[in-house]
Order: sequence, then C-alpha cells, then structure tokens
Amino acid sequence: MSFTNEKRAKIKLKTPNPLFEKWLMEWIDEAKATGNLLKTNSLINALDSLKKFPLVLKTGKECMILEHFDTNLCVQLDRKLVSHRQNSEVSEVCDNGLVVLNEQSLPVSQSENVSESKTQRTKKSKEYIPAFRSAAYALLLALFRKETSRDYKGFMTKDELQKAAQPLTDCSFKKAQSGSFYTGWNSMSQLIKKGLIIKASNPAKFSLSEEGRQVASRLENSSTSSLSSSASQSSGNDVPSIDIPDLNTIIAPVSRRGKKTENEEIEDSQPVEIEEEDIVLSPGTFDTILLVDTQETSGSSQTDDETVTALKSYNIKFEVRHLKVGDFLWICRCRTTNHELVLPFIVERKRLDDLSSSIIDGRFHEQKFRLKKCGVYNIIYLVEETGGHKFSLPLASLHQAIVNTMVSDEFTVKITRHHNESMSYLATITTLLTNMFRNKVLFSCKKSEWSLDITEDAVFLLTFKTFIHGMGKSRNFKAREMFVKQLVQMHGISADKAWAIANLYATPAAYISALNKSSVPAELVTNVQYGALNRKIGPAISGHLYQFYTLSNLK
Repeated sequence: MSFTNEKRAKIKLKTPNPLFEKWLMEWIDEAKATGNLLKTNSLINALDSLKKFPLVLKTGKECMILEHFDTNLCVQLDRKLVSHRQNSEVSEVCDNGLVVLNEQSLPVSQSENVSESKTQRTKKSKEYIPAFRSAAYALLLALFRKETSRDYKGFMTKDELQKAAQPLTDCSFKKAQSGSFYTGWNSMSQLIKKGLIIKASNPAKFSLSEEGRQVASRLENSSTSSLSSSASQSSGNDVPSIDIPDLNTIIAPVSRRGKKTENEEIEDSQPVEIEEEDIVLSPGTFDTILLVDTQETSGSSQTDDETVTALKSYNIKFEVRHLKVGDFLWICRCRTTNHELVLPFIVERKRLDDLSSSIIDGRFHEQKFRLKKCGVYNIIYLVEETGGHKFSLPLASLHQAIVNTMVSDEFTVKITRHHNESMSYLATITTLLTNMFRNKVLFSCKKSEWSLDITEDAVFLLTFKTFIHGMGKSRNFKAREMFVKQLVQMHGISADKAWAIANLYATPAAYISALNKSSVPAELVTNVQYGALNRKIGPAISGHLYQFYTLSNLK
C-alpha cells in the first residue's frame, strides 16, 4: 500500500495577516516613488500597527480597530482582497491532507512548499524574527533584559525564565493551548535549534548566544520605538484617530493606564465595598455583553431607536441599562446564574456639538474625572464628527481638547465620521472581547485585586454590583476629592495635575496655608510633577492658582 498521497506538508504562518502586510509594503514603495512623504509615513505606521496585531483579520473593515487605519485604507484593503480572491483559488483547511491556509494566506501549492530550496530555507532561518508577544519573543526579550540587571548570574533557570517571560506573551508556558498538546515553552527547542539560545548543564541553564542577543536587541528597540512614535505623533497639529486594540494596549499585562499610582488609587475614592459571594465563571458558561446607557437611546422599550437598530444589525449581544459612569461597558454574564463580571473597558461617546457644550458647562472635566476614578483602566473616548458645523467653541479648540484627552488623560481616542461608524466600532470591539475572554476562567474579586494582567488563563474581575456601588454623582466625597473636583474646573488643569497638587495639599485650606508661608507664593506649585512623564505644572498655572485662592472673598 502506498502512502505517497497521504503525506502532506504543513504550512505555519509567521504572521497572521501576510497579504495585508504585503499590500501595505507595496503601497509604501509607491508612495515613496511619488515623493508623497505624508502618505508614506502614514502607511509605515499602519504597517507597524498591523505587525503587532496577533490575530487574523479577515477583512479590511476589521482593520479599523488598529491604530493608523482610517476608512479609506480599510476600503482599499477590502477591494484588494476581493480582487485577490477572484484571481486565485485559496485551499480550504481540512483534515484529509490539503494544504492548511487561513483566509489571508498566499496561495501556495503543496508541491511548491515541498520543493522549497535549501537556500531559501537557510535565508529564512537567518532572517528569523519572532512574532510580537509570541512565546519565542517573550523568552528572548526576558533573557535580554535580565542580562542588563545587576543580579544576572550569567544564565537563567527554567522557572526563572518562565516567570520573567510570562508577562511578555499571550501564550501560557505551563498550560497547553486549546486543542493542542503544546505550551509556550515548546518554543525553546526552536530557539535552541536556531542557535539563538544556549542550553547548558543539568538542571538546565539558559543564556543568549551572540546572534540571539542581536535579535533580542532588535525586539527591544522595536518595542521602545513604537511607544516613542506614538507619543511624538500625538504632539502634531492633526487630531489623531487612535484605535483599540492594538491588542498590545488591550492585553498588555500592565499598561500605563493599568498601573495604580498614588494619584489613581481606586480604594481612595470608593466607599466600603459590599459583601458578595465568590463567583467563578468557567469557559463556555458565560456570554460577553455590551451594555448601553439609557441616555444613548430614546428608551429601552423603543425598538426603532437609532442605536438599538444599528447594534441589532451587527448581530452582537447587547442590553440597554442605566450606567452611572460612561456610555458603553462590557460584562460577562453566567448563562445559568446570571452573575455578572465587568470587563476593564469603558467608552464615553461625544458628538462634536456635545463636546463643545460639555467644555463650556464643565461636564467635560467632571466626566473625565469620574471615568478615571471608576477603576476601569482601558478608557475609550469616542468622538463623532457630526452634530452640525456651528459650535460654541472654535473647531481648533475642540481638536485641542481631544488631543489633551489622549495625551494628558491617557485615554484611548477614536474618531468616527458618524453614528453608524461608531456602532460598527463598538460591535467590532465586542466581537474581539468575546474571543479574547471565551477560553478564560473568570473570578470575582475586590477592587484592590482587579486584574491588571488579562493575558493569563485566569482573570480577576469586579462584579457589576460592586462596580456601580458608589459610582453615582451624589455620593459623599472626601475633602481631597472635592479639592480635585474644584481644581479640574479651572482652565488648563487636568485630573493628573489636580491630583498632583492635592497629594501635596489635601484641602484648599492646606494650600492657602502653604501660600502664606511661602516666600514666592505665586511659584508654589511650579515644579510639582504630574502624569506618567513627570512633567512640571509650570509658572502660568501656579500663578493663576495663587491669584484665585488669594482673592479677598475666599479668605
């Protein structure tokens, strides 16, 4: 009996979206050839964002969730994809020996794959760069970073390496992936085989080879440069459209917004927690649901409401419910007990006309303050470019407010053209979150234990009841919180600046007392640092505060 026809080569994709990457590179070359520098930079940024995304994107439209992808670029990708599918036949994934390809894979025949030349294989091996947040990526980066520490002893043990690498990857080093017998640690054998990591002794000791050190250095530089480019782009004149996810932001173990600094301690601003039973939701026992605030609709009972109608058309699970903070929120609900756990993502939606009004009447700062204190560390500010063309404030001022929300408040900002595009964006995120959490075990927890690392197999979340407890506007605030609320009403003072001041002077009385004792009272808070970048408040704001709090009618 011959088995010749039953042996098939397996194709493993090094990137989830090879076609989109290929076309973006082609368009980059075309833009360079025409001298269009702006378009070139835009496409390069989009390509970098795509390379960091670890999942398969089936259509150009789905790329809207990525940073630097606007509607026009997504439409171009969809058109290119349609043309590609018409001109080539992509093999189906099956179990009887056909070539395994995903929807974006290049049409490679079995014979072409088997007859791949030795030269090509050698070239690919030399150019090997692990995918972002893959197990191999994490292992190389963990070893590289350990080498620079003072306590590095020339090697790392298996346990040490797994512990250091786990936060850098979405794969578990100890638990096999669903439908597989392999863990992330299996990537070690590949790294050793490629000569990037050296294994010695028994018990095993692992260290980087010179080639591995070079690859790891490139990975480290790539990670650092992506953060710097994000910051530099945000300082431009154009209003950026920054999307979630970039799953780097969503599933990063501890994002900048996820770090609970003294300025953002959840416990400080919340009343005593209510006692609830422990809840555990196993994979397959819960649904991910988008909650829509009642103010976003004409009423929960109206089936012809614009928001409700739009979300129904996307066939996602959602409910209209009164939310005390934010306009949209995601929960996971048990199918049998109806227990609900809150996912750490919240959305505040603004049309440009409403944004203008909220800045004038003070709601803009007050709402951002409440969002930052609610404990959710992935805050999305969704701005719609609708609402007419006549605003109470100049358009440039509105743009500056949006940029400040992204840079100073560190919110994720997404700008859409109209309401339907906003609903499409929310539906896409709902699908992504559903896929992200469907195979995880969810545990209820206290506010102080809320997971900052949602890449693990077990995730700790607040119950919906705990989350909304004390979120109302009418609850009793502490003196320091009231001082902060007062400060953020003043022009030029963000929540970060206000908390930095309040951490030094807990009440207006304490601040006024310090002014009276200072030899240069107008410069009292000039050098106070705030935010993740430790910027200084500066003399202008310090002077304004001095003038305000020394008015005769405040004494």
